[in-house]
Amino acid sequence: MALACVLLLGAGRAALAQDAGESLRDKIAVLARQTELLEKRGELASGDDFYLLLDPAAAKLTLMLKGAVLRDYAM
Repeated sequence: MALACVLLLGAGRAALAQDAGESLRDKIAVLARQTELLEKRGELASGDDFYLLLDPAAAKLTLMLKGAVLRDYAM
């Protein structure tokens, strides 16, 4: 059984709360990164293996299987 891990950066939550002076290029880069992370999560959720999601911004580690949360761990 393989175990995969995805690191969730706080960029998703903070992206829309950024300064209004942020350039369009920076916003596009943030959205591209969010899209990449969502695609990886979709790939993991469609598999048969357990996987971990690490969210440093929330200080949380989540054990998941097929998109379902099995357990949350505070860090």
